[in-house]
Amino acid sequence: METTVKISLSVTGESSGKPFNGDFVVKTLITRKEVFIADERRRLLIGANPGAVPPTLNGEAYMLGQLFVRVVSGPSWWDDSDAGSNLEDQNVIGEIFKATMEKEEERLASLKQTAEKALEKMSKTKKASAE
Repeated sequence: METTVKISLSVTGESSGKPFNGDFVVKTLITRKEVFIADERRRLLIGANPGAVPPTLNGEAYMLGQLFVRVVSGPSWWDDSDAGSNLEDQNVIGEIFKATMEKEEERLASLKQTAEKALEKMSKTKKASAE
């Protein structure tokens, strides 16, 4: 099963008014180590006391941490923005994150469907052999 997919983005920054277009290759499955790296990146952005940070910034730091490990390649503006942390527009980060998580959900749904089909086939085989 493919764990990297291409997503295309075309969004206008709500604060800057700049267009952000391009293709990304993103991971829909990350390793345990990457989970820790994503969290490390989140903590780097919000500092040692996350309770003192507004919830919206905590959420944004979470998205940036996830994108830090999930984006395999992106347009030059993504690389130039230090994986999004130097962008002026939160909505751009949100759109990339949303598209990435939708692809992960699609992969999980496909995996679940495959498992359900296998169980159904196994159940039919079991019934046939019992008769």
